[in-house]
Amino acid sequence: MKKLLLALALLTASFTSQADTIQISARSVNYVGQKMTIGVVKHLYESRNIYIAIRLPDGRLLWLDRMSRFSTVKQVFAGASSPREDYIQVFSFTVPPHLKGTYTMYAAVSSMEREAKDEQWVSQIASKVIHIVDPYTKSIPFDGLQ
Repeated sequence: MKKLLLALALLTASFTSQADTIQISARSVNYVGQKMTIGVVKHLYESRNIYIAIRLPDGRLLWLDRMSRFSTVKQVFAGASSPREDYIQVFSFTVPPHLKGTYTMYAAVSSMEREAKDEQWVSQIASKVIHIVDPYTKSIPFDGLQ
């Protein structure tokens, strides 16, 4: 029995598990009047749901839906995302002056079987601090700068 358990343990240890990953692609510092592009790079081994959220400078958390609209309700950004490595552009725009501040963007992956709860993510939760500053400002906020 001990030999069987040892053989099973060795067999199990010889397989490496594949993990779904997601990363946020964006510059850490962006200037008013500059084009800003934000996307996610995903590497999935199965069809998955992708969730994206943004923490605003005032602390509110907003979720993006499939049409890149903001909501206070958690919702899927990209459903049934195909199992491969890929880049998804979230948005690209010229930064207007009223968006100055520090934002944090989050992205995570959940299984297709059920709606994601906090403990049901199948990837690490990716985060990226994004500063939007006036181009004539000499100082950039250091707090959380990546």
